[in-house]
Amino acid sequence: MTREWMPLMGTGLAVRFEILDENQAFQNHGQSLDLLAKRGGLAPDEALAIAKRRKYEREPVIQALQALALMGSNVQGDRRCAASSRSVQRP
Repeated sequence: MTREWMPLMGTGLAVRFEILDENQAFQNHGQSLDLLAKRGGLAPDEALAIAKRRKYEREPVIQALQALALMGSNVQGDRRCAASSRSVQRP
């Protein structure tokens, strides 16, 4: 099954799989992106580290969400949550 969105835990949002790097997910978490999604997703700072292809470093949630949005990740409301499904687009 091909996934399109990675849930961002604790936010009701999700980012596109296409900006995330499978190899970096394995380096940071020892798991595939698909398995991480099945287990509930990633924290925003974890997703940012994988998208930037770097080691995980703790970061404030709002800063990580802003950085993901600026990367063109098309952060959107997670359809599985009751949160709004409006997309947050890059300014």
